[in-house]
Amino acid sequence: MPRSTFTTMKDEDRLGLGVHGDGAAWLTEARQMLDFNLKRLAHRHGQGSSKVFVLKLVP
Repeated sequence: MPRSTFTTMKDEDRLGLGVHGDGAAWLTEARQMLDFNLKRLAHRHGQGSSKVFVLKLVP
């Protein structure tokens, strides 16, 4: 695909690749999902439903 066609389709949000055009919006959404999932994990752990869990942070 010629670069000009790609740029035009990207600008018109017609790529259909499932890739966010706005990195900051994607990062905000990812942080919210991570926060929710960590809170849910902490809640489950507090109820005793989760015996052992490992949180691995990779830089």
